[in-house]
Amino acid sequence: MADLFSGLSTRWAQLLLEGNLILFLGAGANMTGRPKGANWHDGLLPNTRELTQHLAKRFGDPGAHGNLMRLAQYVEVAAATRPELEQHLRSAFDREPVPEPTSLHEFIAAIRRLAREHDRPPPAQILVTTNYDDALERAFEREGEPYDLLWYTTVSGGEGGEREGFFMHRPPSGVPVRYSRPNEDTSVNPNERPVILKLHGAVHRDRCASDSYVISEDDYIDYLGFIDVDALPLLVKQDMAERSYLFLGYGLGDWNLNVLLRRVWARRGPRSKLWAVQRSIADLDKQVWSCRHVEVFPADLTRWVEHVRNALVAALGEAP
Repeated sequence: MADLFSGLSTRWAQLLLEGNLILFLGAGANMTGRPKGANWHDGLLPNTRELTQHLAKRFGDPGAHGNLMRLAQYVEVAAATRPELEQHLRSAFDREPVPEPTSLHEFIAAIRRLAREHDRPPPAQILVTTNYDDALERAFEREGEPYDLLWYTTVSGGEGGEREGFFMHRPPSGVPVRYSRPNEDTSVNPNERPVILKLHGAVHRDRCASDSYVISEDDYIDYLGFIDVDALPLLVKQDMAERSYLFLGYGLGDWNLNVLLRRVWARRGPRSKLWAVQRSIADLDKQVWSCRHVEVFPADLTRWVEHVRNALVAALGEAP
C-alpha cells in the first residue's frame, strides 16, 4: 500500500488542505474498517448486497436475482405500495444500535478542525455521495462542524403519475427548504461551510416524511431526466468545474452517476485530476475509466485513511 500510494498520499492531503479535492463516496465507503465476517445488524452500515437481502427477506425476489434496482421496482409496482417500500428501506438505517460512522467519515469531518488546530484556514469541502444513510452528517455533528446538506427528492406531479425532482437544502439552522434559485443564491458556499450533496436521496432520522430514495428502475429513469449540473448551487457548480475528484468506494460501473459526471467533466478545467480508490475493480471498468483519464487504485479504504491522515498531519506540522 505504501508503494502504491507513494507520493499520492501527500498530494491528496495537500489538495484536501487547499480545498481543491472533491470527494465522492460510494457504497464501498461504508465498508471502511468493517471486521471480516461482521454482521451489518451489529451497528454497521449495510452495503448494496445486504440492502437487497433486506428487501428480499420481506418481499421475496421473483426474478431480480439480487439486483437492488430491479427488486425495488418489483416491490414498488407488484408487491407493495411506494410508502411500504420506503418504510422498509428506512428500517435498515433508522434502527438500534444506530450504525456508526466509519473511520473514513470521521477523518473527513475532522479535516477542518485539524487545520484550525495548526493555525491554518479551514479548507473548502464538497462531499458528494450516492448513499442514503446519515453517517457522514453525524460525523460532522460530532465534530461540532456546521454544514449545508443538499439532497435529491421528488413530489407527485400531474394526473399521469409523473414525479417532479428537485434538491432540498438544510442549512445549519436545521430548517429544510426547497432549493429553487441555483443561479442566484450564494448562501451555499463550500468556502464557508462543508457542503454534503446526496445525489440519490437521504434518510432523515428525525423526519421520516423527508426521506427520499432513488432506488427503483422508474426512479432512475425520472432521475436521469432531471439531474443536471445547473440544478446545483452556483458556487458548488463553479468549484466542481475547477477542482480535482477522488472517488472512494464508488462503483465505476454506476451508469446513472456517469451521466452527471459527463456533464460536469464537460466543464472541467484543464488542471483538474481524477482518481478512484476501491477494494476491487473489473478490468473492463478500469480500461474504460482510464480512457476518461481516471487513475484507478484497487486498495482498501481503511489503509487509505491511515496513509492520507498521516500525510495530512505531517503537512500541517511542516506548515510555517
